[in-house]
Amino acid sequence: MQDLASQPVFLLQHLYVKDLSFESPRAPESFTASAAVTVDADVDVVHRPVPSVDGGFEVNVHLIARTVDQDKRPLFVIDLLYAANFILRNIPDNLMERVLRVDAAIILFPYASQVVADLSQRGGFAPLHLMPPNFEMMYQQFAAANQPIITH
Repeated sequence: MQDLASQPVFLLQHLYVKDLSFESPRAPESFTASAAVTVDADVDVVHRPVPSVDGGFEVNVHLIARTVDQDKRPLFVIDLLYAANFILRNIPDNLMERVLRVDAAIILFPYASQVVADLSQRGGFAPLHLMPPNFEMMYQQFAAANQPIITH
């Protein structure tokens, strides 16, 4: 039987909005836009250790959502940095980056998406519901771009 102290720990401590911006540069004219709205969303995941907490990490989902009308005029832009503090212990080194960039991000995204939906509605528009990105694919692209170059 494995000692409990050596069991992997993946514990969510806190969820919070770290930074938030809403812009509606053409309001109030933008409220008369036609129903043909285009949404462009960019998502990135970054993390850092929290030295004051044993095994502590802060994970940030940075989400930028831009909407334009059928004439490509901006309706609104939301820029959100949604964060969480996690405690990770006894996670194998070769899995740590994936746990932070995929597993933690999967937990964070629904909360970040809800902030976007609420804020777009409070800004006078229909709630913007975003589909979650494929965090596994994003991690694979990150890992491929950050492979060490081995020369002989």
